[in-house]
Amino acid sequence: MKTYLLLALFLFTTVAAQSRITKSFFWEANPIITGDSAVVYVSYRIPYDQMVFAKDNGLFKAGISFFIEAKTETGEIVFRGGDERNVETGNYESTNSSTDYLNGLLVFESDITNLKLAPEVKLSSVKRTYKLPEMSLTINSVDSVLINKPISVYTTGNGTNIYLNNFSGLLPFSDIEKSLIISVANSEVEEIEVDIKQRDSVILSKTASKISDKAFNIKIEDNSLKLYKSDKTSPVSYYLLESISNKLDEGSYDLTTNIDEAELTTSFDVYWVTKPPSLYNLEFAIEILEYIEKEEVVRDLLDNDEDQYLIALSKYWEKFDRNRNTKFNEVMNEFYSRVDSADMNYSVMRTDRGSKTDRGRIYIKYGKPDSVVRTYSATNQIIETWLYDRVNKKFYFTDKSGLGDFTLMN
Repeated sequence: MKTYLLLALFLFTTVAAQSRITKSFFWEANPIITGDSAVVYVSYRIPYDQMVFAKDNGLFKAGISFFIEAKTETGEIVFRGGDERNVETGNYESTNSSTDYLNGLLVFESDITNLKLAPEVKLSSVKRTYKLPEMSLTINSVDSVLINKPISVYTTGNGTNIYLNNFSGLLPFSDIEKSLIISVANSEVEEIEVDIKQRDSVILSKTASKISDKAFNIKIEDNSLKLYKSDKTSPVSYYLLESISNKLDEGSYDLTTNIDEAELTTSFDVYWVTKPPSLYNLEFAIEILEYIEKEEVVRDLLDNDEDQYLIALSKYWEKFDRNRNTKFNEVMNEFYSRVDSADMNYSVMRTDRGSKTDRGRIYIKYGKPDSVVRTYSATNQIIETWLYDRVNKKFYFTDKSGLGDFTLMN
């Protein structure tokens, strides 16, 4: 039975309702050295489900205003400005999406110095302005050799097109390949060898190839943030460390390389941006396996110490991983995304855990039904029929109370 139910997870890869991400707003600052000064690109990203949409002539519209103030450590204002972006969609479901984003960008020039950036956000249709935590930005001079932190990017067209990931400088944990740009002062070598370490152990060794000796410009293109090579000469060389995110687990890493016989180190973080919220409660994440697993297996997992729950749960899901070449487990992600969708869509008065209802349980096992039909019984009770054509299954639910608490009939 377990194998059959997990097969259903392979068959259905689309989750009906998107899960809410942990972080509701992302912003980052990337300084590009142009000589004795720098151009600072401050980018931001907000998912649709964190915006306020209003219906207007059949379309759902929303907008955001982003303001930034940049000061030196002595309090001198280097930049003060804002950006306003709007979005519209004809699909109501998109307004609740945590994987559709609106991206924006502010650009200003600065001396080589340390800055404090203070951001504010205002959503359209909401009068209140939200102050976000300040960020300290260090703009290193070329004397530092390894310039600033790596830039988190992804590429298309065999590496010819480069875009910011734009997740607060984080490298997203996913099954999609993401990369880093490393900036090095005055380097003539075409390749550098890079070690990625965690707790002093080398996790990955890889070659980074030079992609430019000129400064980058960052521009908005079709709601994406694209990096363009400018015509300006630069004292910095840029190296692309390609396709590393799917080889790394969540966590913090050190990146080391050797330039002119000196070991240079910087750091970066890998973060599961769209991590299903149900995975933040590991005891519950194990308990919900009762829908697809034997009781003794679930009990054995719960018998671990709490600080070992994540290791035990990850090990359990390893055997169902379709792609062992990546750290990201698509089947695990799909299962817990379904749990979150069930919680969101099938909660009732007796429990806010929709995953604990009959409809939630069937949804978790088999995914979104191919069709749903509602009829009425002779006693005027609602009967809801879920049809799964690909696995030739049909489930009947009835709402005896009239309060939306559907119970499985078959």
